Amino acid sequence: MCKNDEQQNRMSTGTPRVDLQGHPNYHHALVVVDDTSSYVYVKLVLSKAEAFPTLKAWIKTAEITMDCTLKCICSDNGTEWSSFTAGEWKWVAGFKWQKTTPHVSIQNRRAECTIRSLQEKMCAMLIQRSVPRGLWPYAIMAAGHLLNLTPSVNANRIPYEDFHHTLAHGLAKQLCVFGCLVWVHLPKKYHAGKYGVRAIPGIMVGYNNEHKGWKFYTPDHMLSIQWSNSATFHEAKGWHDWPKVQSLLQIRFESLEAEGARPEADNLEPELETEELDTQDSFPSTPTVQPIDATKDNQLEIAVEDMIGEANTAILNLALMLKEALASD
Repeated sequence: MCKNDEQQNRMSTGTPRVDLQGHPNYHHALVVVDDTSSYVYVKLVLSKAEAFPTLKAWIKTAEITMDCTLKCICSDNGTEWSSFTAGEWKWVAGFKWQKTTPHVSIQNRRAECTIRSLQEKMCAMLIQRSVPRGLWPYAIMAAGHLLNLTPSVNANRIPYEDFHHTLAHGLAKQLCVFGCLVWVHLPKKYHAGKYGVRAIPGIMVGYNNEHKGWKFYTPDHMLSIQWSNSATFHEAKGWHDWPKVQSLLQIRFESLEAEGARPEADNLEPELETEELDTQDSFPSTPTVQPIDATKDNQLEIAVEDMIGEANTAILNLALMLKEALASD
């Protein structure tokens, strides 16, 4: 599509099938490219039968957005574009529909190159942070969002700005690593008291300008997919980097309890060595006893005192943190 009537309004379409297994619903994605602005529209569909209604609805939205009328559609020779309903819509709307020759996909080069770029970006996003393959629909949508915010090489223009006639600085600031570890902040109504959970772990899986936030996947939460505009991002980490171990303070307390539960008789009482007496001697020698080695006792006492001191310090720090939290509340 274009901004004036002197240029021809063209759109290239395609419906690639994604060969990644795992998602129960989606297996296809509708890809539409505006030849004038290079804007990419990606929409997930359950089957190819839903491609035409989805394309028709979006073209209506695009005509309103750009304030112009569609003149031409370029697509492959797929069965989803050969229905009677599609032909009737073409004659009523009055635009041209150019289809490729069977088995000659190079004629729809613009859409095919865009589809290849989307699939390459999608695979890179899934591999980068070891994201499950079942989340490929969110990855390909995020890849389309990145393409729309990437300046073109030839014209040095941003497709999103040319299509929507608005700046994309706000959307560019929201960009982050797909699949990175995040802590999603919960609203106050979901707080379980003053000392309850305030955030839940998850990964970032998408953007949406309508919600003005990010889409997160939180597998340990009842709502596995949710929107939020308040989260803490750890872009250098993924879901597998989240440490699911005990805290250092808890480990030190457990080790301290284990030290106190050890029997002292085995470690602290030295063994006495005796010598046999010669009964024939007139002056028998007194049995000798080896001196007690106090080095081990001192080492154990020092170790226990150090652990007790560290535990007391941690308790004092925790008490100060609790007082500050109560004072702030």
